Amino acid sequence: MNGKRSLVWAVLAAAALCASGKPPSAPPGSESQIVFQFLAVVHEDGSAEFKTILKFSAFGIEEAMKDADYPEEELCAHATKDIESSFGAFDQRQDGKEIWCTNAIAMDNLQGLRNHLEDEFAVNVRALGIEDGSFALDLSWARFPCTTADASRFGCEFSVEAPGEVGDNNAKKVSGRVLTWDLGSSDTPMRFTAESKVGGFDPAILILAGVLTCGCCTVILLIGGAGLFFYLYKRKPASAGAEPPAPAAPVPAPPPADTIQF
Repeated sequence: MNGKRSLVWAVLAAAALCASGKPPSAPPGSESQIVFQFLAVVHEDGSAEFKTILKFSAFGIEEAMKDADYPEEELCAHATKDIESSFGAFDQRQDGKEIWCTNAIAMDNLQGLRNHLEDEFAVNVRALGIEDGSFALDLSWARFPCTTADASRFGCEFSVEAPGEVGDNNAKKVSGRVLTWDLGSSDTPMRFTAESKVGGFDPAILILAGVLTCGCCTVILLIGGAGLFFYLYKRKPASAGAEPPAPAAPVPAPPPADTIQF
């Protein structure tokens, strides 16, 4: 396991567990109080971001804030203070009932993301790129960067936000464009694969185009109908006020052919 990532996992886990001075006890059947997510975001233009996210559930927040001498708004700052020198600051935001602590690294191209995965996680990157309108991902892990013996306390995930419509993959969970593998599960394969179709029309754009087209047609019909109404309205008084033409003078009928006139 890469030393830096092992240290990060250990420090984050210890900070989360000891935020209240004692390990939190989770209610039976509850979800993980704290989830560590490593998220690679791939954009259609070939740029990328790598995010390390620490997610506190509602119960995790409650346990972490017990006897804390700082406000909830500073939870992320205290939970990650020991790794700021290596990672930088973690931004804190509320996501529903959860609190997310996020550190993001921007990369100009996918080679930067490849190097990050290989150097920081000791991952064998078989494929990571966009070619001919398709995105391909193929990663082989020698060992996962985090392990947990208690899923009720900790969860650990690796996610990829793929560019375009997701195709074949072996992820445990797919939500829109985000594919997620559970690093804490014993049945998770050591090889992650995924594909997506890059480009094309977004269904939302097609729906919006249809709405705008219908709206334009409606406006044109309304304008045309109003114009016809005013044209007929102005023409009607002029026709009603005009005098009818004088009747034509009667033409005398020709005499019968057998009548003789003197």
